[in-house]
Amino acid sequence: MTLDIEVIKTRLYRLNTSLTYLHTVRPTPFETYRTDVNLRITLERWLQLCIQACTDIANYLILRKGLHIPENQVQVFLVLGQENLIPPDLANRMVGWARLHDALAHNLPIDSAVIYHSLQKDLGDFADFAQLIATRYLNGAAPKN
Repeated sequence: MTLDIEVIKTRLYRLNTSLTYLHTVRPTPFETYRTDVNLRITLERWLQLCIQACTDIANYLILRKGLHIPENQVQVFLVLGQENLIPPDLANRMVGWARLHDALAHNLPIDSAVIYHSLQKDLGDFADFAQLIATRYLNGAAPKN
């Protein structure tokens, strides 16, 4: 099946928009993040949107390429890795984000230090995913916000 590049562009645009916001507030000190409930909820929502955009792209690729449909959202990145659509190390990193998404979506208790650390150190995973998808499916032209 052919890919509708607009579907991928739209999701990458959403990812880039969410990521831009996260980068602007990333310098926030941990104590502020931990104690400011409104800030924490806002950051967690933007993070959730980043993860969802990547999951949407992964699901779209799986569907359009006729690959094995995973049982849950965590497994979508494993399928992409197994099919060599993304490198295995990136697939594993994205699995971690998908697990975090599940925890955020279901309002499970999450250590705020873990999320803060991820915001500080691991946001590059989204840029890696976006760049790879743009290179493979959009001839390198990732949509800018």
